[in-house]
Amino acid sequence: MKLVLIITALVVVLVFVVLYRRANWKAIDRANEALRDSDGNHAYYDRKMLRRKADAAGKGN
Repeated sequence: MKLVLIITALVVVLVFVVLYRRANWKAIDRANEALRDSDGNHAYYDRKMLRRKADAAGKGN
């Protein structure tokens, strides 16, 4: 039983390492850069902050 768990853990780690090495990190960085505004805020991850900024700018006018 322990051998099965060890083999399963090794297979999972091996799959993770292979997928990690195959990822095109430069392409991922370029795609993320396209989602950033001039202030460096990410359009997806910072949307709550961007919404508040837009609301504040709208109330100021």
